[in-house]
Amino acid sequence: MSINPYVHVVRPNANFSILSNTLMENIPIHFQNSSTGGEVWDWNFDNGLTSTEHSPGTIYEQDGIYQVTLTVTNDIGCVDSVTKEV
Repeated sequence: MSINPYVHVVRPNANFSILSNTLMENIPIHFQNSSTGGEVWDWNFDNGLTSTEHSPGTIYEQDGIYQVTLTVTNDIGCVDSVTKEV
């Protein structure tokens, strides 16, 4: 029997899209997580709120441009993140 000396690590790939058609203050905005290879999802909505849901939503109380960040971690601790403007 031969032993393969290599370990193949699948790194997570963070990605998401915005599902809401109307981007206005006090209207819920929903996000679709399309990440691969992840086990844990950490969202920062840049409005003081965070989430660990797979595909969450949030409400922005003030008009403006926000930087939404999704950080994805796999089962062995590898991390990837993506930031998009809302």
